[in-house]
Amino acid sequence: CLRRAAGEAVGAAMPLLINDQRIQLPSSTADFTDRYSQLEEGAKRLKSKPVQKIDPKGLLYVQQRELAATTPQDASVSVLGTEDATTCHIVVLRHTGSGATCLGHCDGSETEMTVSLMLNATKSLSVGCDSGRYEVHLIGGFIDERSLSHALTLELLKAFNRESENIHLETYCLTELNDVVKKNVHWPVIYGIGEYLYFCSITCLVMFTRFILCNILCKIFSCVLNVHYENYTFNYGMENSGLAL
Repeated sequence: CLRRAAGEAVGAAMPLLINDQRIQLPSSTADFTDRYSQLEEGAKRLKSKPVQKIDPKGLLYVQQRELAATTPQDASVSVLGTEDATTCHIVVLRHTGSGATCLGHCDGSETEMTVSLMLNATKSLSVGCDSGRYEVHLIGGFIDERSLSHALTLELLKAFNRESENIHLETYCLTELNDVVKKNVHWPVIYGIGEYLYFCSITCLVMFTRFILCNILCKIFSCVLNVHYENYTFNYGMENSGLAL
């Protein structure tokens, strides 16, 4: 079972790392970006990537409050993608040895559980791989009037910092670093991303072909198994993954 049972003992927390150094949890998102100013360069590089539209062939689409995980060996899924993230945050967790990747579209509901599910899924798809490390890419949010993005950013940092594995923060393009002002109104720069499994690269997206909806994913991709945990749907790319539930 991927979800911790109530009262189950949890191992010692391992740190979230930047440049192999443990982070200091911030009191605010501004504090975090000031303390780790090097993150801004990575955010700029991501935002400068050309926007693409993704062909539905090989795409596993992740909607709000959903997660999906698979590996580069999956013959049916080549891209994990999501869109329509405004205050929501997009999380990409990857094991560099196995290439196993999990993408989540987080809206602030059960953030800690979401992070645990993502890590456990990536672990399950990396069994037998003796080398590599966990890397996370965080994208989304903006300077919204209710500070929902700010709150979710802090929740995610705290949740990853409490996990049982060292996790390296590779991309941080959240809230202030994903904000643009147009006619005196704040907007997010990046609304959606696609993660190319084989090339281990992230692409910025404007929109996907809309007919791929989660209620027909199982008809399009025979390899997808939907597992429901309360408010979350977890989509596993099963083909060639060796993962058994």
